[in-house]
Amino acid sequence: MASTWMRLGKVSSTPSSSWTARRFALAAGIVLFLALTLLVMLTKRPGCDEAWFAGPAWNLDTRGYMGTPALEPANVWANGRNMTGIDRHTYWIMPLHPLVQAAWYRIVPFSLLSLRVLSMLWALVALAAWFLILRRISTDEVVPYLGTALIALDYVFIRGASHGRMDMMGASLTFSALAAYLCLRERHLVLALMASHALAAAAMLTHPNGILAVATLVLAALIFDRSRLRVWHVALWPCRTWWASARGDSTSSRPPTFFVSNSWEMPPGGSCC
Repeated sequence: MASTWMRLGKVSSTPSSSWTARRFALAAGIVLFLALTLLVMLTKRPGCDEAWFAGPAWNLDTRGYMGTPALEPANVWANGRNMTGIDRHTYWIMPLHPLVQAAWYRIVPFSLLSLRVLSMLWALVALAAWFLILRRISTDEVVPYLGTALIALDYVFIRGASHGRMDMMGASLTFSALAAYLCLRERHLVLALMASHALAAAAMLTHPNGILAVATLVLAALIFDRSRLRVWHVALWPCRTWWASARGDSTSSRPPTFFVSNSWEMPPGGSCC
């Protein structure tokens, strides 16, 4: 298998045939990914997270507010905090995934399969981002095709793509942030910084692990563009915007006691919907 990929990467008398073969191999990997992901999502039993995370989006679509109907407001979290108001306001998860879900359910009917298909679509975005990343960091023509195919067929990747959680969306936005920076940096550094960090902010508003997108972008800028960076470029890195967005400063119009009591996985100020 490896020798086949190596042959595909060599310059031959028929470069168009080599390019077609690489495209076919990548397409085959993606088709197999889609088949395996659909098989898993159709056979895997529902998880409690899927009900918890789909509820606020369903409420927003049908009732106009983002409560979590699958959780009982009279109960308490394991850490002792009560759930008062959780049926009206969702503060315990980041807000972007439920908002995207709400828009998605305007296009397709609300169901467990619809929720899981949304994760699969974000997985395709992640694969496209990785293809662009590998094209930018490798001089070997085979690497983007082989690397993307291997990612597509990875067990953990398929598992995430078939599960109705925000993880795949957050990962896709993180990978897209890096891809945007690498693709734009040579032509327009300012645009690269602004576009990539906007995507990083979206990743943070999807899952707390989006902070890894910020760290990755800072590291990439230091590796690839240290000599080009100026002090005023730092002002384009919206650190305060990330922090303000992640803290959910718009909660000033919401009941603060609910916000504090319902913040479970995140510290007070960690998220708001």
